[in-house]
Amino acid sequence: MLLITGGGTGGHLAIAKALSTKITKYIYVGSVNGQDKNYFSGDNCYFLKSSGFVNSKISTKIKSLLALIQAIFICIKIFKKHKISCVFSVGGYSSLPASIAAIIMFKPLIIHEQNSKMGLANRICKPFSKRFFCAFCKEYLAYPINNIYKDLKRQRKEIKCILILGGSQGASFLNEFAYLIYPYLLEKNIHLIHQCGEKELKKYEKLYENFSIKPTLIGFSKELINYIRQADFCISRAGASSCFELCANALPTLFVPYKYAYKNHQYFNAKFFVDKKLAYLCNQDDLNKDFFTNFLDNYDYLIANNLFLNNDEDGLSKLSIEIKKYIKETH
Repeated sequence: MLLITGGGTGGHLAIAKALSTKITKYIYVGSVNGQDKNYFSGDNCYFLKSSGFVNSKISTKIKSLLALIQAIFICIKIFKKHKISCVFSVGGYSSLPASIAAIIMFKPLIIHEQNSKMGLANRICKPFSKRFFCAFCKEYLAYPINNIYKDLKRQRKEIKCILILGGSQGASFLNEFAYLIYPYLLEKNIHLIHQCGEKELKKYEKLYENFSIKPTLIGFSKELINYIRQADFCISRAGASSCFELCANALPTLFVPYKYAYKNHQYFNAKFFVDKKLAYLCNQDDLNKDFFTNFLDNYDYLIANNLFLNNDEDGLSKLSIEIKKYIKETH
């Protein structure tokens, strides 16, 4: 039996959920915090009390550590109950209990790191893993992109609709920026699709009441591709899933990395694509209305229409084959 673990944010969870479609039987272990329950549900799912360590106060770190120890013992019981033979981790704080349990119980641990800079959980567990893959580094394995992003790609010949993405949990800075430029977008007859996150959804529903023409406002959506396919341009945070999926769909994107991300990994995620002339990049401190209006006035459609990540490798299939190999070896 395979155990899939990790999550917290959409970037980690998207790959975990995609892999689950390739594996007929699995157990999922995540956290009561974050987005885990939005992606996984059912009798084969366990949600434990785990939380992040990074950028936390000492008192919070101590509480997180005690919760982690308790969660590891719960995972050991889960391993025995379901006869877990292999663990696949996508990282994030919710991956630590099951990953450490795998190490303690000598079960093969396979890790996939989605970001350009390795997260703390994966950095701790990598030396003990059977296999380690990364979407950006030398242990390369392409980020497993759902084929629908590629199937629905199209050339955008004009900007009539802009999508603003703050990630699965939303981004206050991008929310404020979206509201700031909305009058300008109305003047240009450009429709706005604004993903603001569940926490600020009611706030922006009320704010947009000031306008006779409303944008399409969403909190969280599992069907984000339906909004991506409508858009002609995107402004987005630079989590790994966003970078790979938007570029695979050939949606011209201005990435605005979250500047407090661990090891500034969102900047390096975006730079990977910018260096390949697949996207645009603007630091958060440089993004304002003047920059944006000037950017649109000088937008090069010829270049933008070539912004497509040509990735022929089916990362998801390769990953599932690799994992199934280790499941068989332990039987």
